[in-house]
Amino acid sequence: MRERGFNKVNVRIIEDLENELSARWQSLDEERQLVANLEPQVRNAYVGLWETHRRTFGYTLLAELPYRAGDAIEDFALAADPIDLLIVDEYQDLNEADIKLIRLLKEKGARVLAVGDDDQSIYGFRMAAPEGIRRFHKEFGNCEDYMLTISLRCGKRIIGAATMLIETAPDRPPKPSLSFNQGAAPGEFLYLRFNNEKGEVEGVADLVRVRSLAGVPFGEIAILVRSQVDTWTRLLIPALTGRGVKTVSTDWIELAFQREEVRRGLARLRLVVEQTDSLAWWTLLNLQKGISQGFCDYIYGVAHQTKERFGKALLRLHPDFPGAPTANSARAASRLINQVLGEVRQMNPNEAERDDEGWA
Repeated sequence: MRERGFNKVNVRIIEDLENELSARWQSLDEERQLVANLEPQVRNAYVGLWETHRRTFGYTLLAELPYRAGDAIEDFALAADPIDLLIVDEYQDLNEADIKLIRLLKEKGARVLAVGDDDQSIYGFRMAAPEGIRRFHKEFGNCEDYMLTISLRCGKRIIGAATMLIETAPDRPPKPSLSFNQGAAPGEFLYLRFNNEKGEVEGVADLVRVRSLAGVPFGEIAILVRSQVDTWTRLLIPALTGRGVKTVSTDWIELAFQREEVRRGLARLRLVVEQTDSLAWWTLLNLQKGISQGFCDYIYGVAHQTKERFGKALLRLHPDFPGAPTANSARAASRLINQVLGEVRQMNPNEAERDDEGWA
């Protein structure tokens, strides 16, 4: 859905619309202004483009699954598999669509055990709010509360600092303050201010090194950031490395998926399962030198016009590609398709040796 030529403002609006879509255009925070309501024409254009895009490429977003499951159960009276007990963790981070699905499963006979804390509701970006868990009794009726009031994670000083901040929240319902576990270390809470971003990065790296020299294992040191994780990771890793602190990126899977050879390999494996896989072919075309964006747009346009999937339209037009914008791109695409199909047809996943966990 990231079209070329969009500036940062456009991208931010699209991200907001994706989050609002996942919540079925509803927010648990009644004071929140939704982009869909402020810019209805933009919202309608986005939905139209997105529906066309997903139909042509044949995918479903992870964010869609809860509300589409709820729609299917509600609209078609689908019989869900019997669920005796549904355990829902981090309930305070659910949005309206998530809660609706749980309510529908409850109506199908499931008992619901919800675990959460309204004071930890920080997923406003996906339309969650503390009201979601606060209205649990009203929404689900005959239920019981089991209040957890002792922290096994933090000491007295840290809990005290957190409580001072939490209890300033407006409209927060009264409840017992969190207490610390007897015997737990008191902990240290320090509020440090830095003149600029560079000073903060250097200061945090110095703190990590000093604590390590004091004998604190790296496994017991955590740097928490509220947002811009990628930015802070990019800045902190060189600072820590320069102080002799070994680092490893926890985003190695995401980084691996960004490598062209990995993307090419995964696309080929998808084609072993289904030779018309649209996203796999789109990936290979975009990674292949000599194939223009205009050629990909041409295949997309034909698929949209004929109501085909991208992959089927590509293979149907192959090898002549009538009406292609450039002959060079058509020839390059034809060579790529012949090469890939030749490789894919020689692969038989059923003959691959697997380890004990099933990986081939």
